[in-house]
Amino acid sequence: MAQTAQPTHFVGIAGAGMSSLAAILLATGEPVSGCDLYPNEATRMLASRGAQIFEGHAAVHVAGAGRVITTRAASGAPDVAEAQRLGVPIVKRAALLGQLMGERRGVAVAGTHGKTTTTSLIAMMLIESGVDPSVLIGGVPVGWELGGRYGAG
Repeated sequence: MAQTAQPTHFVGIAGAGMSSLAAILLATGEPVSGCDLYPNEATRMLASRGAQIFEGHAAVHVAGAGRVITTRAASGAPDVAEAQRLGVPIVKRAALLGQLMGERRGVAVAGTHGKTTTTSLIAMMLIESGVDPSVLIGGVPVGWELGGRYGAG
């Protein structure tokens, strides 16, 4: 991932997918900021790793951001409107995931039920086997702080 002095700002950073992506970017050395209506354990953990976390949504949050990461749910947030006004690139969460995975070989788990459990089991098997995978899980595995892990592979 290309590093920038400008933070990547996540609108809705407390969600499992967004907080995991933010954790991966932080692990690469990229500065991260984010906001959410409801800060939680994930946002506290990200803050302890160096992310700047804001409670609520406000246009001022994107000042100085290099790009803004959003989901469909955040499309009407004032942060997103301000990013559009300033010409700050707005990237969908799925597109950021694609950028991250475009640099690596990956395993994807899909289905109706059990994706988090199955992905966690695969990750644990790879880690215990001596592989150092990067992992993005839609939940937090037992013993982990967040659902994102940046590894060598």
